[in-house]
Amino acid sequence: MPRKKNLSSDTEKEKFPTALRNLLEKKKLTHAQLGEMLGVKRQSIGQYATGQSYPSVNIVYDLMNKLNVSAEFILGLSEAEKLNNEVIRKELGIQEKSTECLRNLVNKEKLENKDLIKLKMLNYLIENIEDDLLENLYNYLFHDVEITEGNKDNRVLLYACAPDNKDMLGMFYNTTLAQYFLVNLIEKLANLKKGIDKTLEDKK
Repeated sequence: MPRKKNLSSDTEKEKFPTALRNLLEKKKLTHAQLGEMLGVKRQSIGQYATGQSYPSVNIVYDLMNKLNVSAEFILGLSEAEKLNNEVIRKELGIQEKSTECLRNLVNKEKLENKDLIKLKMLNYLIENIEDDLLENLYNYLFHDVEITEGNKDNRVLLYACAPDNKDMLGMFYNTTLAQYFLVNLIEKLANLKKGIDKTLEDKK
């Protein structure tokens, strides 16, 4: 006879089974695979997933470690998989999808050049958050602009590179598009800075 847990409401009864089903789907695990990882029968995982029975504390702890999730997440008390993600999400308003993208980027087995530049961009902007935002963004996004000569379509090469100049990406535009792009970018960044300055002034 499956062991029933004495929970105070039907809503609470659904939290763990729902979290477990979502986790199984996200990790692409079958009941049999998870059961093998935890050393329990496939039928037991099925009962956990439907709320017919509930795992022991030791099994929950093992589940957290094997699947690298927080207790809050597996118990259905938080939408964030990890506790540190929950702190970031609450304090900064960053959603779980954003932290997942960052984690996937960092955990790639082989980072491509463009991935390294993304990480350097994020680190640079975060580390220099107290400096002038407009200058930081503009200097980082467009370290240099080069008018290439001798091209039949008169292209302009915009260099986007990290501040240390070690990694660089070049983007070609024809002259008209490049001028429009830069003017539009400067205008948007200037408006962004005005908004930030106004917010800071209002807080004084």
